[in-house]
Amino acid sequence: MTRRSGLLGLIAGAGLLLSTGANAAVVTLGGVAAGDGSGLTSFYGTTYNFDISFAALSAGNVVSGSSSGQYAAPNGDSTQYYTVGSFTTPQTATLTLAGNSNYLGLLWGSVDTYNSITLHLANGGTEVINSSTQPLLNPANGNQGPGGTSYVNIYASDFITSIDFSSSKEAFEFDNVTVAAVPEPATWAMMLLGFLGLGFLGYRKTGGASFRLA
Repeated sequence: MTRRSGLLGLIAGAGLLLSTGANAAVVTLGGVAAGDGSGLTSFYGTTYNFDISFAALSAGNVVSGSSSGQYAAPNGDSTQYYTVGSFTTPQTATLTLAGNSNYLGLLWGSVDTYNSITLHLANGGTEVINSSTQPLLNPANGNQGPGGTSYVNIYASDFITSIDFSSSKEAFEFDNVTVAAVPEPATWAMMLLGFLGLGFLGYRKTGGASFRLA
């Protein structure tokens, strides 16, 4: 790859992130080791781990281990976690937020097509996060092994007022829930474009004067 094509690719990628972040939730995968036997946790803020800190959810249950036909611990999680839809089907658990949080992170166990998160936003809109709206969550086949659990980071397009965790069949299992106020993905993209602009100026000064964006 030439420097020219590499620079163009980075600019295109940043532009895509800008356009995506401005209109809908942006979802990424990946967290950091929790260090307490609960798998992965967030890069940000205070985490509800359901052992010593709890989120005030309107339904569902705190459990540990697995129960055949009801719920299964997220892979690598030997601590307490939360399950929705295990004893009542279907079920929705709502977490109401105070403050200006625009980020939700959670360890999502054995992702299924019938697991879904709905963000209710301060602007009156909603953003639905499931395997249909987010290809990163596929294959959503209830895999209880290493490939079925992910730390999911969700960056909303506005402040979140409440979050619905829903299951239309069996359990929706999750742990290490974090809500926080973080820079929007579009802000990071703008910073990236700024750095790319500085790099472009340096490129021109070192012999790339013929390069131009049309």
